[in-house]
Amino acid sequence: MTRTHPSLLLTLAAGFTAWAGGFVLIYGLQGLGCSYGWDMIALGPISLLRAVLIALTLVGTLITYLLARGLAALHRSREWPETENILLSIATYAAYFAVPATIVTFSGVFIASACN
Repeated sequence: MTRTHPSLLLTLAAGFTAWAGGFVLIYGLQGLGCSYGWDMIALGPISLLRAVLIALTLVGTLITYLLARGLAALHRSREWPETENILLSIATYAAYFAVPATIVTFSGVFIASACN
C-alpha cells in the first residue's frame, strides 16, 4: 500500500481556497470602502469603490483560473501513481469549477449598490 503525500490532499481545496480568499478580500474592502466614502469618489462613470471591487473580481478570477491551469499542468507533468492521479484529477476539476463560482459570486460588484 502506498501513502499519498499530504500536500497532494491540499490540492483538493486549492481552487475554492482561492475563491474564499477573494471573497474575504472583496467583501472586506467593500466594508472598508463604504466606511471611508470611496463610493462617493468618482472615477469617470463609476466610483472608486466599484473600480476597486471590479479590479479585485477580475484578479481573483484570473488567479483561480491560473491555479486550475497550474494543477492541470502538474497532473500532466508526469505519470502519477493511481491514487495521486485520481486526487490531481479531482483537484483540477474542482479548481476549474471554482472559476465560474468566482464569476457568479462576485458578479454583483458590476451591478449592485456598493453601499446602502
